[in-house]
Amino acid sequence: MAAPYTDTDDQPTAKQGGLLRAVGTGVITGAADDDPSAIGTYASAGAKFGLSFLWIAPVLLPMMYVVVYLSAKLGRVYGKGLFAIIRDRYPRWLLYPMMIGAIIGNVIEAAAKSAEQLRQELKQKADEEARRTVDNARKQIAAERDQAIRTVRTEVADLVVTATEKVIGETLDEHKHRQLIERSIEEVASGDGRR
Repeated sequence: MAAPYTDTDDQPTAKQGGLLRAVGTGVITGAADDDPSAIGTYASAGAKFGLSFLWIAPVLLPMMYVVVYLSAKLGRVYGKGLFAIIRDRYPRWLLYPMMIGAIIGNVIEAAAKSAEQLRQELKQKADEEARRTVDNARKQIAAERDQAIRTVRTEVADLVVTATEKVIGETLDEHKHRQLIERSIEEVASGDGRR
């Protein structure tokens, strides 16, 4: 069975690494769960809910402290993980439901992280597609505007030639017609359509 319980809190500890070593391993262990998907979840939850759930931090802190403290004590005294201790000290009918519960919890957490990552990827793809659509629409609008300007210039030139023929009372030959069109287009393009 398991080794008898001994309280190791009162025993002197060797100063082989001091405070930096003790804090360093704790920081590494604590940071091990803060992977990119967890940080993304924290950021999206903070963006969605803001400070509305901040009240829960002081409520959960004592509970988290107790769980971490007890886990550390169990690991320190027995030198085993939680399920190995339960296997050694309690009946199997208690071990299996707890293991299944932990596995289900881990699967749900992994699925939630994967779903969040997939949601972010889909949102990014949708944003890129929207940008491409807007860029294409702007290019198409610019092309249609340029075509409309060319069409209007041609129609204005034809109107000027027709009006000039009526005013002058004679039909212009090809050379006069071409000069009149070019001059009219230049006046329209410069914005000075009147004399």
